[in-house]
Amino acid sequence: WLSAELTKDLTQPQPQLEQDTTVYMCRAHPGQEHSHDSDDSDDSDDNVYKNIVFKNRRHIMYNRKYLRRFLVSNRKHFKEDTIFATDGDFEADSQPIAFENQEADEEWKTVLQDNKFCLIFLRSGQISVPHQIGFKMLHPEHLSSVPAIETPAKLIEMHGYILGMTQDKEGRFLYVNVRKWTESGRPAIAIDIETRVIDLKDLSLTDQVYKGHKG
Repeated sequence: WLSAELTKDLTQPQPQLEQDTTVYMCRAHPGQEHSHDSDDSDDSDDNVYKNIVFKNRRHIMYNRKYLRRFLVSNRKHFKEDTIFATDGDFEADSQPIAFENQEADEEWKTVLQDNKFCLIFLRSGQISVPHQIGFKMLHPEHLSSVPAIETPAKLIEMHGYILGMTQDKEGRFLYVNVRKWTESGRPAIAIDIETRVIDLKDLSLTDQVYKGHKG
C-alpha cells in the first residue's frame, strides 16, 4: 500500500516551513509485528516503509500545494496508452526538480515493472482547499532514484472545492464530488454538490454531471 506524510525539506533555509509530501511504498505480512516509524534507519523486514516513490515540494510560506486522498489506477488495461511518457522516458513524465538515491526494494520493483500504476490525488494550488486532481505515474526507476516534483505529470482543474472521489469497478471512470466556485469567485462555494466524471483512459472531463444533493 501507499502512505504519505509531511517531511522537512532540509535543503531550504527554513525547513519547518517548506515541507515535502513524501509518498512511501509499504508492505506488511500477516502475523508479523512491524514498525511504523518512517524515520527508522533500520531497513529490516520489520519496517513497513520499504521505499520512497516520490516527494512533492510544498512551500507553505507562499501557497499550499499539498496532496491528499490517494487512489491508485492501473493503466495496464488501456491499450495504446499515450497519455503518459513511455517506460524509457520516465524522467520526462516525472518533471523532476531533484533526485535522491535509495536502495530499491526488489518486491516493489517487480510489482511496478509488471503494472502501470498511476497515483491519483487531490491537490490545492494558490488556496488551501483542494480544487485540482493530480496524476503521477509510479515508475520502477523511481525506487532507486527518487524524484522531487513541484507539479504532477497531469493536472485537471475542477473549478470548485473537491469533497471526494472514487473509481468505478473497471477502473475506467473517476467520479469527483465538487462544490463549484460561486459567481463572486473562489473560495466562496455553492451549496449544491455536483458529481463530475473523468474518463481515465484519456483524462478528459466528460459532459456527464450528476446533480441533486447539497452540502
